[in-house]
Amino acid sequence: MIVISDNSPLSAFLAINRLDILKSMYEKIIIPKAVYQELENLKLRGVDISPIQNAERIEIQMAIPMPNVLPSGVLDAGETEAIWLAKQLNADWLIIDENKGRKVALQLG
Repeated sequence: MIVISDNSPLSAFLAINRLDILKSMYEKIIIPKAVYQELENLKLRGVDISPIQNAERIEIQMAIPMPNVLPSGVLDAGETEAIWLAKQLNADWLIIDENKGRKVALQLG
C-alpha cells in the first residue's frame, strides 16, 4: 500500500506525541521533499521533529513537477508536491487535511 502525506496531518500527530497511530495504520508513509522542508521549518519555532526524522516508516521522495496536472501556486508547495507524488506513484491513500487541497486531489482522482 502506498500512502502519501502532507505536512499538517504529520504535524498534528507529532504535536500530540501520537505518531504511533500512523505507524499502526500504515506500513510506510512517503512524504515529498517540500513537506519535509515544511517540517524542518517547525524546528525554527522550537518544535522537536526528531520523531519524524527518526521514524523508520517515513520516507522522503522527490516529486517530479507536473504543471500540466496541477500548476504550482494553486496550493502550497507541500500540498502540490504531495498530490504530484500521489499521482506519480499511483498512491492508494493521500493524507491531506485542507479543504482546497482535498478538493483538488479528488478532482484529479
